[in-house]
Amino acid sequence: VVPEPILGRLYEAPDGVLINSMIEGSGADKAGLQKDDLITGISGVVIVTPFDFQKVDLKPGDTVIVTVQRD
Repeated sequence: VVPEPILGRLYEAPDGVLINSMIEGSGADKAGLQKDDLITGISGVVIVTPFDFQKVDLKPGDTVIVTVQRD
């Protein structure tokens, strides 16, 4: 098993966390995120692996800016 950031360097895939599925009607869905988007940042925090989500200090109801790569 190769960690995602290392795999990305081997296969020239961009760093980020892939959205595998979307729950219809969820906040992310309403915000325009889509299946297969690659999350690369949340409110200025760089997202490379799922562990990076812990770095984002959020509370329920907070509004954030999510940066994604699409297609």
